[in-house]
Amino acid sequence: MKRKPKKPAQPTLVCGLCRECCKGPRQLRIKPPKPPWQYYTYKNDGHTYLGTQPNGDCIYLTPAGCMIYSVRPDECRAFDCRDHVDHPLIQPRIQIEALKRMAPTT
Repeated sequence: MKRKPKKPAQPTLVCGLCRECCKGPRQLRIKPPKPPWQYYTYKNDGHTYLGTQPNGDCIYLTPAGCMIYSVRPDECRAFDCRDHVDHPLIQPRIQIEALKRMAPTT
């Protein structure tokens, strides 16, 4: 029996400022939190999702970053933006953020 080749290990991700884990339009399905009031969630098709703002971003995303970063759900912790950089909704935002960081400050 042939084994699938292992995916090369990626270096540990140092969370930066892209905030792609928090940006919509994406529904983040999470395990029902315990206690149930720990996060603002909603149910759809029998699954639990983290709440969203009207624009689709996570309910906890602010201009300063994630309001619950230190206690965020495991699903947020597991998000690796490097796996999503080619997504058609994410790629333009990553390019814009990179250009902003490269722009000279006055």
